[in-house]
Amino acid sequence: MKQEDAKKAAQRILHAPEAQQLLALLSRGGGQTLQQAAAAAQRGDMAGAQAMLKPLLDDPQAAALLEKLKQGR
Repeated sequence: MKQEDAKKAAQRILHAPEAQQLLALLSRGGGQTLQQAAAAAQRGDMAGAQAMLKPLLDDPQAAALLEKLKQGR
């Protein structure tokens, strides 16, 4: 996939209603966990970021939104 195509795909996903709902779920409680996970990812600690987000992403509503995003809506 070309870089420009990848950018368009990422923009489409980020603007999807499901992505917005998922971000709202992840931002609950001030979004501290999301910020910490983003910081871990920036440091290259992907395992740490995933571990921090796991409890949030295990939420049934979040899981359903992720599945919709994976399927391309």
